[in-house]
Amino acid sequence: MTAVNPDAAPARTHPSDVLPEDRLLWEFWLNHGLVADALRERLDALPLGANGAYLAGNALYGGFERKLLDALSSSAGLDPAVLAAVAEALAPPAAKVTLEDPEGRLLALLALWPPPGGDLARRAREEAVRVSRWWDFARAAGRTNLLAAVATGIASAGIEEALPAPVLRFLQGAAEGIRRRNERLLPFVEKVTRELSGAGIRHCLLKESALLREIYPEPRERLVGDVDLLMPPEEIERTEAVLRALDHRPFVGIWSSTWYRSHHHHVAPLVNRDAATKVEPHIGIWIPGESVISIADEILATSRPHRGFEAGRPDATMLCFHLLADLHGGASAGKLGQAADLMRLLRAEGREVDMGRLTALADRTGCRPYIEDSVAMIARVFGRELLDERAPGLVKSLGEGRGGEISRRLRRRVEVACVFGFEPQGSLVSFATVKQVHRSLMRPGGDLTRAWDLVLRLLGLRHGEKGAGEIARISRGGAPRRFLRLLGFPFRAAARA
Repeated sequence: MTAVNPDAAPARTHPSDVLPEDRLLWEFWLNHGLVADALRERLDALPLGANGAYLAGNALYGGFERKLLDALSSSAGLDPAVLAAVAEALAPPAAKVTLEDPEGRLLALLALWPPPGGDLARRAREEAVRVSRWWDFARAAGRTNLLAAVATGIASAGIEEALPAPVLRFLQGAAEGIRRRNERLLPFVEKVTRELSGAGIRHCLLKESALLREIYPEPRERLVGDVDLLMPPEEIERTEAVLRALDHRPFVGIWSSTWYRSHHHHVAPLVNRDAATKVEPHIGIWIPGESVISIADEILATSRPHRGFEAGRPDATMLCFHLLADLHGGASAGKLGQAADLMRLLRAEGREVDMGRLTALADRTGCRPYIEDSVAMIARVFGRELLDERAPGLVKSLGEGRGGEISRRLRRRVEVACVFGFEPQGSLVSFATVKQVHRSLMRPGGDLTRAWDLVLRLLGLRHGEKGAGEIARISRGGAPRRFLRLLGFPFRAAARA
């Protein structure tokens, strides 16, 4: 890696857009940085004064900070100020952030969007005095997709002077990049939903997409990522035709289109690489556990018109259920940002959540233990008193489940430990290992079934090539390579210790 001048000025925000930055990031989000020619093209197209803080924040969220830093370091024509800004956030040694740390407690408070002058802002000011590891705090904000919330919360709590200038500059620069991306992306969401409605395709927005322009009314408030849409299965082909007309094509680098249709709750995502946009047409939602029940028709039937787009939006109960269930999807990567989405929803619509219907949904779909664990974790992170205030009866109905099988207790520990995101420099194991452990703990069955699944995963015998796309095959390597990595694990752990 080339040397970085620590005294170089930070990269200034590009005056009009972050599209060149998004195009570069897309090579990592989609292709894992493995398509050399495309990556080089995007690096060469980065403008003078590209938003380095925005690049670094995305890399932390996606877990590809080392790949990004190496790619930027190898680019001969790159603006040195951009590399300096990225390295400032990504290169220093880092430690893990937890709920027991003032850094973790402050991040949880700012994730709640504390209004100026309120109790949350007061508590944030008190906690900020105790924080000493500000870069660890900032990296955790990036890993949990909370940079926009944190930058806003710092201002509303009036704690700017508590932060070192470089950390504050990083947070504000990343938040500015998010605002500029959203100003470009929100009209795209508007166009997609308008075209689908014009074609007579019944659909509704899901998860974070459903919160835009309602729960998050301003472009600066939350990063617009994938556009998640739900529609009846019989409308998928027409939906894909609409998206193809908008210059989007299926991305099959990870899984084939056939695999998506036979194994997944959404079809192959459709992407436009030049616009850095991605749409995922769903025919159902992911529900943890052993459920084979689809509630897609129920979501569509109970949805209401979205107030910001020509689309439906799940009602408060259904959206609450989906966010609670989805806290377990990829939880090894950190879910504080999605937990904050839920708390923001409950602040606005918590009293509209029908606790009886929510409990019945959890029971009927067979995922009640997971919903209970989600509620318990949110109460632990944000405080039961606040959760009771925003959603009366939620903890009493679904948040007091305890115990369970050994694997369930281990899964809860992994999810709580990773709630602020996985910090590789603060762990004895790699993120890939933690992810495999969590996937085994999520597998239907009992303790023995999950233990055996973990053995197979660690031996590299759970990665079938059937249906895998080219990027997935390159990333995984062959079974011999995975087995050799397993044999080398004790040495890598010793080196991290």
